[in-house]
Parts: sequence; C-alpha cells; structure tokens
Amino acid sequence: MDTLLLYDTACPESLHKKIAHLIGGEGITFSSDVLDARHIRPCAGCFKCWIKTPGECHLTRDGTNALSANFVRSRTAILLTRVTWGGYSVDTKAFIDRCIPHLSPFFATLHGEMHHASRYRRYPNWIVIGYQAVNVSEQETFLQLIQRNAINFFAPKAAGLCLTGDILDAENAARFSRLLRGENV
Repeated sequence: MDTLLLYDTACPESLHKKIAHLIGGEGITFSSDVLDARHIRPCAGCFKCWIKTPGECHLTRDGTNALSANFVRSRTAILLTRVTWGGYSVDTKAFIDRCIPHLSPFFATLHGEMHHASRYRRYPNWIVIGYQAVNVSEQETFLQLIQRNAINFFAPKAAGLCLTGDILDAENAARFSRLLRGENV
C-alpha cells in the first residue's frame, strides 16, 4: 500500500475530503480509515505482542491488528488528529499505543538516547496534521511530539502541520502537497 490516511472521529468531513482530494491529486494510491477509541481496546500490557506473537496482539481482537499492520506496511502514514492540550486526540493516541508491537522489546542507543530497537527493515514516513484552535505553546508541543514519535517509530521522514481551527488554507495545502511528494518543508 502506498499511503494510509487515518483520521479521528472528531475530524470534520470537509477537512478529511480536502486531504483525500490532495492525495488523489498527486496520483498517490491510498486507503482511508477512521480511528475510533471506542473500538480500539487498550493494551493489556501482557507483552505477548513483543515476544510470543511478534507484531500482533492476540488478546484484544478488535480489528486494530489489521489497521496497525496496514499502517506499518504503508510508504506514508497520514494522521489527521484534533490537537488536545498539545497532544493527539484520544482516538489517535489509542491507535498509536496499539502500534507498539511494531517495535522490538530490546533497546538500542539512537543519537545518544535509549529507544526500543526496530523490528522491521522499513517503516512508513509520517505526516501528521493537527487541527483545532490552539495557542503557540500547544502547537510547539504538538509538533515536538510528532518528531519524538517519529523517532520512536523509525519514520524515515516526518512532518507535522498545525491548523488553526479545521481550515486547510492554500499555504498549508501547498505544504501538504510538497510533503506528499517527499520534499522537505
């Protein structure tokens, strides 16, 4: 799969459609799915996904395994999430928490920091678009969170956009298109 677009339940339909239109306009094949924390069971903390059934949770059986597998197999993963106090929405956070099986239970030093080692040879690029009227401090925290999560999930490239409200203006639409093409912005 080329690109996976995941959006939370609070995402305005107009924003989701605009992003999907921009992805399609770049000639990129993609699939799209909604993240709903009500249907993403929390991690039980049993660690079987790390040591007994690598990469897969066999306790939850809620469909998140398939979605998480699509996420890690994609070339680019795009997350549309409401910014909540500088963090992800509850839907997006629940999904990211359930992606931990895609990391190794072992540790490695990366850029002088301790991180889980990678489980796979390849991981997707990350593009995260946060929407909601937020102050500058929340925007900075959100963009830093994206970069830290991208390190933890071995994203070759990662970028974040923080929209004021839920409007994808012309400037951010152009920036998003450049990100889709793999350009650094």
